[in-house]
Amino acid sequence: MIEVFEATARTAGVMPKLVLEDIANSTEAFAKFAKDGGRNIAEAAAQAAKLGLNLDTVAGIAESLLDFESSIEKQLEAQVLLGRSLNLDKARQLSLSGDLEGLQKELVRLVGSEAEFSRMSFIERQALALSLIHI
Repeated sequence: MIEVFEATARTAGVMPKLVLEDIANSTEAFAKFAKDGGRNIAEAAAQAAKLGLNLDTVAGIAESLLDFESSIEKQLEAQVLLGRSLNLDKARQLSLSGDLEGLQKELVRLVGSEAEFSRMSFIERQALALSLIHI
């Protein structure tokens, strides 16, 4: 299994050590979301490393999106502050199916480039973040 995780990390272009440590430190996320012998978790950990995140953060986003009432409320608030449509339905669907790697790719698509994110005001960034992880 470790060899598969290492190969997945190398294929994604991230250090295998980061992926293995993240998986080892994220036992709860592994227990909740692992499928296919954990290969999906290795792919999610590799994608998280690319984004500067860890599995626990990604799992937290997935769980937040599944609190539908709060998630939709925060989505609507973010739309008003951003002045654009923000459709988190696909992100919710990916969360529900446990596809953490797909979820991260969808979030990148929704947030846009780093330059686009940097151009947002503090309030806009906060609204977007809260639409994904609400407290």
